[in-house]
Amino acid sequence: MLRTLLPGLNPLCERIILQIAAQDAETTEYCKNILQSITLAFRPLQLKELAATTGLPRDQFSDIQAVVDLISRCDSFLTIRKGIVSFIHLSAKNLFTLGNSRQVSNSPLEEEQRQITYYLLDAIDSTLQRDIYSLQKPSIQIQKATGRVWSYYL
Repeated sequence: MLRTLLPGLNPLCERIILQIAAQDAETTEYCKNILQSITLAFRPLQLKELAATTGLPRDQFSDIQAVVDLISRCDSFLTIRKGIVSFIHLSAKNLFTLGNSRQVSNSPLEEEQRQITYYLLDAIDSTLQRDIYSLQKPSIQIQKATGRVWSYYL
């Protein structure tokens, strides 16, 4: 049944993609990256996760509202509910995975997955820090460390 619906939905999808492409080049690229990430994700993504998987520049998109504004440029395909970004309908995701809507990417699937992995590793590298509890010695006894750990959260 899905395959019979896809031919009718493809022209609509292509028209929406042309509207996205009519924006400035930078915004178009960001929107395509967002659509790729949401398509390849196993589950709907939180706004911060989406910012990381698309490799959006941190200086421009450190504010979540900037990410929301960018997603609104793709709102014919995407929706945001309680900070979670997902396709407006499963048929929209199916168009990107099964349909002729490969205009959002010129790369093979493996390359897209590799790029998202790179973005995620970069986000991890820039976020994680060593010795977050300032223990200074990896061999410190747990009893001594517990006080510092709890004071970190208080």
